[in-house]
Amino acid sequence: VRIERRGPVVLALIDRPARRNAADLEVYAGLEEALSLDAAACVIAGSGGVFSAGDDIAIFDFGGRGQATDFLTRVTRLFELVESVPRPVVAAVRGYALGFGFELALAADVALAEPGSRFGLPEITLGAAPPNAIGRGVDVIGRGWVRYLALSGRRWISGPEALELGLVVELHDGDALLSAAVDLSATLAAAPGFALAKRMLNDGAGAGYRAVP
Repeated sequence: VRIERRGPVVLALIDRPARRNAADLEVYAGLEEALSLDAAACVIAGSGGVFSAGDDIAIFDFGGRGQATDFLTRVTRLFELVESVPRPVVAAVRGYALGFGFELALAADVALAEPGSRFGLPEITLGAAPPNAIGRGVDVIGRGWVRYLALSGRRWISGPEALELGLVVELHDGDALLSAAVDLSATLAAAPGFALAKRMLNDGAGAGYRAVP
């Protein structure tokens, strides 16, 4: 994760272009670091025109149940941190936002995207389930769409569809996307009651993880 400063805003860029910004343990650690920095707000984006193609499947080669449980704990910790830090976290989505990328956009306070972006939950085709999307997505895009996306793993939604469903709040082309995300995060941070409102909105959002064996 490459960390930059845009005035009072921290910009966290997932930077694994050769793997389409698929998340490994270093990505998780880098995002945790970015979220812990002293800043007014945080914007999460991806380098090379891709937000994130999901978790890197190489990290799923667990040596046993204990390692798998440890990984899920790590995932849970990151998403809970996104939702608990008392400052705005804005996702700026270009290209693919699959699996982990989709769930990271859901966990953010608000998400912006390019019209050509694509959101999907392919985990079911790999023998897994997306707990963050199941736990949080119902409130954002509705029960029917979450069921369809999570259970089929096939249908991806476009930027305009994501806007219509409420997954993202604005669409911007090219470099304007990142500028809009930084500006929006700073505007949100200026609201005196932001931290309280965020805490109320995210109360109970982690229910999906309790169903994971």
